[in-house]
Amino acid sequence: MKSTGKEKAMGQRVKSFFGRLALGAALAAVGVFSSTPVLADPPIGSRIDRSDRGLTGRHNPRHGDSPRPGINAYYRCIASLDRARAIATLREEYLSSAQVEALAEVGPRSAFAQDGREDCFSNLGGGGVRIQASRSSAVGAFAEFFIVRSFSAQEAELLKGLDREAWQSDELTPRNGSEMIGLCTAQAAGSAVYRLVETEPASEDEVAAIQAIVPYLGPCLTEGVEVSFDAASLRALLAHSLYKVLSGAAAYEKMDS
Repeated sequence: MKSTGKEKAMGQRVKSFFGRLALGAALAAVGVFSSTPVLADPPIGSRIDRSDRGLTGRHNPRHGDSPRPGINAYYRCIASLDRARAIATLREEYLSSAQVEALAEVGPRSAFAQDGREDCFSNLGGGGVRIQASRSSAVGAFAEFFIVRSFSAQEAELLKGLDREAWQSDELTPRNGSEMIGLCTAQAAGSAVYRLVETEPASEDEVAAIQAIVPYLGPCLTEGVEVSFDAASLRALLAHSLYKVLSGAAAYEKMDS
């Protein structure tokens, strides 16, 4: 059977081309809007139950230099409360219109204390807080919650041992250019991507984790293609890709057993 163009692109590592990767400290389009200062007490994310695996000890909501840790913790919390819809969002093609539509359906439908349900907000601004973040930040945080909750670093390390037949399965086939880069990187450096997911956004640990991944990105690009990522968008893509590979590999093994 002849390989498809996508399979060839996934299999071919272009050793000489590394592309132009803008991996500085620039942030994705993430913002917090409120009638009161965003660093007032209690901070964003302060109501999140960190006893749940996937939320524990990963992020400090009082981080004052960037909104990213609080935003990440918030969307992980949303995933923990609406797991079925969050997983349905992650199953869609990365940042496709179908994923955007699925993302809009995720999350509690009532304000905190109306029915006693945790809604992931602090009471900052007396209920007048509005969180706005890029879609990739939300999708990436969903993926991070399920990666940390359901899979181990050892499982991520074993991904590079998957055979060609597994990578040709429907569960592990990329559906667009972003997924092609992300899945290829997850295959080559799954444990490094897992370490990135465990870091706090906008931290020195995150910078070090990204630097460790950079050498694996170039060989996963089609020759002649230039790409540009900031730290937030790269993290989101790789988290989504790692979740797709880990969950897809688990599904493939189930079917194969």
